[in-house]
Amino acid sequence: MKKLIIAAAIGLASITSALAQQPERETEASQLGEAVYQSYCASCHGQRVPKAPDPLMIKHMTADSVYKTITAGVMADQAAALHDDERRAVAEFLTGKVLGQEDTDPNLTQCKDLAFDRSEKLLIRDWGIDHKNTRYQDPASVGLSTTAPENLEVSWALAFPGAVRVRSQPAFAGGYMFIGSQDGAVYALDAATGCQHWKYQAISEVRTSIAISDYEENDEQVIAVFGDYMGNFYGVDALTGEELWKKRPHDHTHATITGTPRIYDGRAFVTIASHEDGSAVRPDYPCCTFRGAAASVDIHTGETNWITYTVKDEATPRKLNSAGTQRWGSSGAASWTTASIDAARNQMYIGTGDNYSGPATDTSDSVIALDLDSGKINWVFQATSGDTWNGACMLPVNGPNCPEVEGPDYDFGSSMILAKGNDGREVLLAGQKSGAAFAVDPDTGEMLWKNKVGRGGIQGGVHFGMAAAGGTVFVPVSDMIYAEDAEVYTDPAVPGLYALDIVTSELLWSWKPTEDTCHGNDVCDPGLSAPPTIIGDYILAGSLDGWLRVHNRHSGDLVWSLDTTQEIEGINGVAGKGGSLNGTGPVAYNGRIYVASGYGMYDHMPGNVLIVLQEKKD
Repeated sequence: MKKLIIAAAIGLASITSALAQQPERETEASQLGEAVYQSYCASCHGQRVPKAPDPLMIKHMTADSVYKTITAGVMADQAAALHDDERRAVAEFLTGKVLGQEDTDPNLTQCKDLAFDRSEKLLIRDWGIDHKNTRYQDPASVGLSTTAPENLEVSWALAFPGAVRVRSQPAFAGGYMFIGSQDGAVYALDAATGCQHWKYQAISEVRTSIAISDYEENDEQVIAVFGDYMGNFYGVDALTGEELWKKRPHDHTHATITGTPRIYDGRAFVTIASHEDGSAVRPDYPCCTFRGAAASVDIHTGETNWITYTVKDEATPRKLNSAGTQRWGSSGAASWTTASIDAARNQMYIGTGDNYSGPATDTSDSVIALDLDSGKINWVFQATSGDTWNGACMLPVNGPNCPEVEGPDYDFGSSMILAKGNDGREVLLAGQKSGAAFAVDPDTGEMLWKNKVGRGGIQGGVHFGMAAAGGTVFVPVSDMIYAEDAEVYTDPAVPGLYALDIVTSELLWSWKPTEDTCHGNDVCDPGLSAPPTIIGDYILAGSLDGWLRVHNRHSGDLVWSLDTTQEIEGINGVAGKGGSLNGTGPVAYNGRIYVASGYGMYDHMPGNVLIVLQEKKD
């Protein structure tokens, strides 16, 4: 770290000296901000490096949110050598705004006389809708007519000021809607009107959905759990927002929680990933030591019951990279998924990503079954072996930390689904960034079938999730063309939505975009990366181009659509505009459908709205 500070200081001094000769119209603060940006940030931001937003996207943020990101957020490690005045200067330089000038609080009306309804049964199990992650909702149970998805209109919207993405899928219980935000605030709102019950401030961005504990009418306490991007795990009172506990189940500095925790039998099962593969772009970074994990946590105390690492042994020193920096390995096999719970077999299923550094392990790019009580690994199904990859492998970087045997980055970012085929047999369904969908025997981990419906790529292939109902699995394919991907593809991109028979993997129908909906926007793509949601006879699928489309799930026919990128004013009086639909899917509750729009990262369209739909009135 001393070498880094010295080198940065020399670079900073030379750039500051050069800027000092520029016209007086530039303020001292802006000169310092530009100098810090050029010295610390420009090698990644503006170079289309993964997880490094383009400066044009950063300008959509407030100076306060950027400052928070580099002090206590995802970039705190990279900015550790900076003084506070340097952090402030670069936050203002990148956004063109002044610290304290903008408020990221949506400033919602406070609810009055709207109590949590304990008599309402908990029907929506967080991100996956149910414990098996099928993402299926029965119209009657969510207050919709059988044909409602064909005839929708916007009821109201909520705009998050200063945000460029809405990444937390809404959760519901007792008449409340729970949602996390980019600035780390978690809100409990009235699901019908959007008024605010309470707000809780987490340390960093909350991308997970909010999981709610089971409750009875006479229960005094209902617990909400969620994770943040810095790897903190929280338990709060779902009725009041009072913090009950805050823990960090994984001790690695780069640990992050993006998969939604799954509550079952008084325990929260959480998966843990990291952003260490992004730090590997720095030649002086000792890559890498993080190991993916899954953990069981007591929902009342936050204490860890067990934690199981996806790389068995801690990383050890390996040979130096070409810049003379110590390498470490094995590492990686992060888990980004929401666990699927199999009560009958007393096990949970998670997916893993690639190894950041070698030697490659037999648990990367895998589906893993773990015992719920002990965390013991029951079996591993590995779809791609030898996949060692990190951000240094991107074409614009091609850095010394890229492994000698470079993999294609074929994570399982899509959560596993436990579902039955029309033969009555229960199978585990998995989707990979390679573009392949799999069926696996949940008892043994044996592969039953594989169908490669997409070309695949760094951003999928199958990216964030699938859905299943009635003997069919619905597979969204991104196949986003990403020029910085070092992998060479011989097959064409085939973005779209694919319906496969669960028993045979036979293609039942497919829908592929044919209309140009991007109109020259260079951060727009027609692919489907977000998880779809099934409501009765319909499947709702969001696209990277910002369109929400409703298909008949039996035929694939398109029956309704909405361009969420249109400007819309929120109920809080804030100007809103949607963007790419990614990471989260629609959720229906009490006669409305909730859609989060905006994903301003990884070359996707920014947006800041939660759009609420209802059946159109005659």
